[in-house]
Amino acid sequence: LVESVGTHLIDIANEVEKIILAAGDNRTIDRELVTRVVGRYRTESVFELVDDLSRGNPAILIEKLATLMDGGDQPVFILTMLLRRVVLLMHVQALIEEKGPAVSDSRALAESMASGTSPFYAEILRRKAREIAPEALRILLVNLRWADLKLKTSAIPPRTLLEEALIASHLEHPLRFTA
Repeated sequence: LVESVGTHLIDIANEVEKIILAAGDNRTIDRELVTRVVGRYRTESVFELVDDLSRGNPAILIEKLATLMDGGDQPVFILTMLLRRVVLLMHVQALIEEKGPAVSDSRALAESMASGTSPFYAEILRRKAREIAPEALRILLVNLRWADLKLKTSAIPPRTLLEEALIASHLEHPLRFTA
């Protein structure tokens, strides 16, 4: 549930309520029922874009971007969520580099992060931060900022801008900010 809806208790409570209603008189709740009722939230799919950077296959990134956009996600939403995830992963990498053993467990990492971060979510971020090289995150951040600028200042189709930013993230050098 936390991976699908996040750590806000109201969201989790709403999903639990739906699951209980779906179970009905049977009252048997298993993984299949939970998956069927909760499904996958869009943000999970957006996060997969960043997570897939470590796999080195731009075709997968473009395919996931197309699925999101064809499903109705707006480019600004996708871009905002990607930027947020990249910054969080960079923050976790910096904390691990700076504090080392002091953030060796999930609870300590969560406490070092912004208030309200659960140990469960901190551990997910730690795993993802280990999978992606700091330089790859830096290049992705620059490319996403480039796409954000172009989204606001050019007539290039938003999908094309996001595709270019994701593909360029597999190159050694980030896209250049040009007028």
